[in-house]
Amino acid sequence: MSLKPPENSDLVLSASGKQVRRGHVATDRAPEIRSEEIEIGDKFGGGCFGSVYKGKCRGATVAIKQLHKQDLDSKILEDFRKEVDILTQMRHPNVVLFMGACTEQHKLTIVCELLKENVNDLIQKNKDMSLDKRLLLAKGAAAGMAWLHGANPQIIHRDLKPANLLVDEHWNVKVCDFGLSQVKLPEVKIKDGKSVPGTPLWMAPEVLMGKQVDSKADVYSFGLVLWEIITGQALFPHHDNYASFKKAIVVDNERPPMPENIHPALRKLMEDCWDKEPNVRPTFTQILTRLDSVLIDCLIPADEDANAFWKEHFLGATHALWRDFVARFARLLKVNPNDDPIAFEALQKLIGEPNREPNPPDPVIVTVQKFAHFVDWFGPLTLKSTDNFTIFARMKLIMQQAWFHGDIGKDDSERLLASEKVGTFLLRLSTHDPVTPYTISKKTNKGQINHQRIKKDAKTGAISVRIVYGDKKDPVTVSSAGIHLRDNLCTFLDKQLAKELYLKIPCPGSKYKALFIPKFQDALVGYLEDD
Repeated sequence: MSLKPPENSDLVLSASGKQVRRGHVATDRAPEIRSEEIEIGDKFGGGCFGSVYKGKCRGATVAIKQLHKQDLDSKILEDFRKEVDILTQMRHPNVVLFMGACTEQHKLTIVCELLKENVNDLIQKNKDMSLDKRLLLAKGAAAGMAWLHGANPQIIHRDLKPANLLVDEHWNVKVCDFGLSQVKLPEVKIKDGKSVPGTPLWMAPEVLMGKQVDSKADVYSFGLVLWEIITGQALFPHHDNYASFKKAIVVDNERPPMPENIHPALRKLMEDCWDKEPNVRPTFTQILTRLDSVLIDCLIPADEDANAFWKEHFLGATHALWRDFVARFARLLKVNPNDDPIAFEALQKLIGEPNREPNPPDPVIVTVQKFAHFVDWFGPLTLKSTDNFTIFARMKLIMQQAWFHGDIGKDDSERLLASEKVGTFLLRLSTHDPVTPYTISKKTNKGQINHQRIKKDAKTGAISVRIVYGDKKDPVTVSSAGIHLRDNLCTFLDKQLAKELYLKIPCPGSKYKALFIPKFQDALVGYLEDD
């Protein structure tokens, strides 16, 4: 078959045999950006490539990178153009969009999508970021790296660090400054210094020794990045000399200290990634699979049945469609949603979230975080209960109480209690600490509003409260020991805490009470009677 265009056609052949229209530049590269099309604005960053500016190109607001290296010989310039061609074809939600480049001599410029914040800045500004959000940042980075390593030809980053992981307004991570080895600064410049420059901190031992580098060097760097994301701390702050640093990493096998109480699965993943032997390190595809499991292990560490439920049905997903979750959850607990629609409506109100995807197949989703909170609040899952009193039954019993107000915040609870009588109280749920999933907010006999946390054993479901009486220095622990798991929270509040904490009147305004009790009734207002 001939590739020659038909006679009288407006098509011509490029040098490689591709057909292009007459009058168009016959190039096999991605669209070349002319220097006059680029408008450079304010500078906001820089790295091994060059200085980064906010700017405009063809009407779009973009990130513009002016390269440090501008004087390239014809061979390197052509290699650079080929790399640009490859990178402009990369499409992945966790990879920065590489839009093109100006390859004119002495005007070498790269144009990318504009994302001004990086992971390093994000975690420093959000010191109290939850573990699940940190793990999702790491997963986004791993997903982007898996895509680069799976490309043909394979793209090795060689400079993976938090500053090269950008985030959008939804905290979606995108890998940047990858590839383009032709225009990165020569490694000899960082090897000759006496101090420790930024980039070597993330370098694998084989890179520091000048050995042949493959994709496993990026995995080593990711292990350190993962540690930084989880801890929010800086790498190797005690090192200030390159020679001693290199010896510590290569000879002494020094790595960052593990934080206390880190989950064993997360610890093992970090250690495997930064192993001194490249062949021991996992691939990024394997890292993604392990992160999926680690996320669930960290969010649901104590309840084995709940942990296994999410892994079996939704492993790898950060959320499930409401209809899928309900179908599997109801089957697990041997209940029929159609037989108890009010309870499932209450469950959706408690843990369901809007599905913000365009044209979603289901308007409501359940995130793994919310499922984990649900287990903290009403667990254990209790699949082997002798009387079949499952987590769902406990949820129903608690949500029907007039004092139950769900996961409202401290400010909302104080607003509800402000105009109420002394002795008015409510129970609210906490998402900050699984060890103390409940808080009693109450108006004391002195008219003050205070808050009392309730501790819960994740495995047994037993609950307890530490109470300080008057001027006594040592708190007294009041426990639900001996109360059946079926109704321990309700009975605990009624029989044991009512007198201890001066709990007299359930606070009105529960949005869940109306689901279970007709509005004209007020059956539970007197749940805790006055003496």
